[in-house]
Amino acid sequence: MALHYSIGAGRIACGANDHNTTATTDAAQTTCGNCRATSAFKAGFFWGFVSKVSGQSEQERLQAIDAGYDSGIVPLLASAFSMSAEATFAMLGCSGSEINRKVKFESPLDASTSERIDRLLELASEADQVFESKDAALAWLTQDQLSLGGVKPVALCRTELGARQVRRAIKAIEYGAPL
Repeated sequence: MALHYSIGAGRIACGANDHNTTATTDAAQTTCGNCRATSAFKAGFFWGFVSKVSGQSEQERLQAIDAGYDSGIVPLLASAFSMSAEATFAMLGCSGSEINRKVKFESPLDASTSERIDRLLELASEADQVFESKDAALAWLTQDQLSLGGVKPVALCRTELGARQVRRAIKAIEYGAPL
């Protein structure tokens, strides 16, 4: 019998590999289906993707957006932000049937959806840096914020204008300015 459990900060420990417990934060190295279904795996994969994107130049990000992000990121976004599939589709400005088809056939997302995801990943990275905690960053991004008119920051990321409001709020928190 294999053991599957989270050991914090997106790390997964699994005893499925010949009963040798292994731990990793690299989602690509996690091949056990039970581990891949855990919230720890999904969080680790999400934050790994955030790290990858935030480490890219603007030119690399533009190329990735034009090519289309991997559609498999959409269910991970829903999981990371504790959102329903419908709320995630609305945030990304696309239909559920379109996303489900792309996920099923492993097709890349279109450029506009990829750009919305890129914007969200960038803001998640900024929030992580300010709050110095991935859990705190996700909590802030998914809770109604009075400074943003009682709206969840993640919901504002659908547009660049909304993302600028979120960015200003993050900067205000970072510098201790009034919101």
